[in-house]
Amino acid sequence: MANTFKNAFAELTDTSQGTVYTAPSSSGNVGIVIGLMLSNNDASNDTTATVSITDSSDSSNEVVILKDVAIPKNTALEVCRGNKFVLMAGDILKVTKGSSGSGLNVSVSTLEIT
Repeated sequence: MANTFKNAFAELTDTSQGTVYTAPSSSGNVGIVIGLMLSNNDASNDTTATVSITDSSDSSNEVVILKDVAIPKNTALEVCRGNKFVLMAGDILKVTKGSSGSGLNVSVSTLEIT
């Protein structure tokens, strides 16, 4: 089994749910989220964010990790501080930006075991 560190980045500018990271899809593979940072890059407006994980074996099963958490203007929120999320093959990490603010930057660090 190979262990590979990876990262993924996204800039969300509207309220559409965005896929930020998908775990490797082969059976038995996992993606371990070891870091997740949400940054509000708007100098004038606060925003909110919702973070969820969709189970690839049951796409109707979406677990919300954070719901409408406030992120003040020009600040960042470290989501994983000491915690990790294990995503099984094909599971999807998604983020949705709230209606206020011009942009939300998302940075994800993972360890993929394939």
